[in-house]
Amino acid sequence: MAGQRPAPPVDHAPPGTADLAISYDLTFDTPPDNTQVFTHLHDYWTSKGYHIVLDQRNNLPTRVFSVENPADGFRIGLTEGSGGELFLNITAPCLHT
Repeated sequence: MAGQRPAPPVDHAPPGTADLAISYDLTFDTPPDNTQVFTHLHDYWTSKGYHIVLDQRNNLPTRVFSVENPADGFRIGLTEGSGGELFLNITAPCLHT
């Protein structure tokens, strides 16, 4: 409609930018204790100075934990599906298109 401006992006990214994201299914020969995996990654990532973006490690049955590298804005996270499967998620900061 004439005179209307598009709504701003939900993520508040500047116009003309895009996110780049990828997710990996993690597979193991022997199924891990997912609680230990979440705890280990929490401890490792926070010890490296990553900032916590979302911490739902106790949100059963679908847990999520994600962090951001303050130096470059890259995010990495772990998600547990309702069947206990694990996914590693990586998101790049806004890229100019």
